[in-house]
Amino acid sequence: MKSEHVPSFLRWRRFVPAFLALLLLVLSACSPSPPSGLSRDAGGSGGEPRVLDVHYLDVGQADSILVQLPGGENVLIDGGNAADGENVVDYLKKSGVRSLTAVVATHPHEDHIGGLPAVLAALPVKECYLPRRAAATRTYERLLAALKEKRVVVKEARAGAVVQLEEPAVKAQFLGPVRTDYDDLNDVSEVLKITDGRTAFLFTGDAGEVAEQDLVARGGLKADVLKVGHHGSASATSTAFLRAVRPVLAVIS
Repeated sequence: MKSEHVPSFLRWRRFVPAFLALLLLVLSACSPSPPSGLSRDAGGSGGEPRVLDVHYLDVGQADSILVQLPGGENVLIDGGNAADGENVVDYLKKSGVRSLTAVVATHPHEDHIGGLPAVLAALPVKECYLPRRAAATRTYERLLAALKEKRVVVKEARAGAVVQLEEPAVKAQFLGPVRTDYDDLNDVSEVLKITDGRTAFLFTGDAGEVAEQDLVARGGLKADVLKVGHHGSASATSTAFLRAVRPVLAVIS
């Protein structure tokens, strides 16, 4: 595929502190009054508090996470399965989302990117971040077709890359994938850390223990809230990884 909007790479025990809370957040994507998810005051210059909101949508054993920045920007991390697409769109609209600064498609599995074409069809999206690994599936082809049709700028997500945000108080940086030659496609998952200056959120996609070893070696994992890797699977969230992250809260989708 050749397009100015699709880059060339797409072509072809202490365990953790004793106060660790394992929190299962079930936020209905169909709720008429969307809950605010996890919030953190990002510190304003007067008036109403400026809050960073993180919504973990209920898409079953899949991932879809909405991050709303204090200044009004929105970032969507994954979009659930294809069958979840319309519910995700409804949830975004009920949450006041009119456009997305960035969409992060953590890796090319259907339960993470299947609903994104519906999102792209419904809302303006400035940028989409993809790992440097394609998949020979109709789901992935539909996502690329939707990105091309909507003329969305596609960027490669890799360790050290930063999501360009207008909000100066919030930083969004990719810690992974550290490599792209993993045997398991899950390990290519984009690992994104979002920090508002005081509180850090870590989003891990389906990264497993092999990828976690590289992440731990690279460092910088400490976060207050962890989106548990691979839906709580035994193949992810190793003891060494948890020791490095030291979360206060953990969320399993």
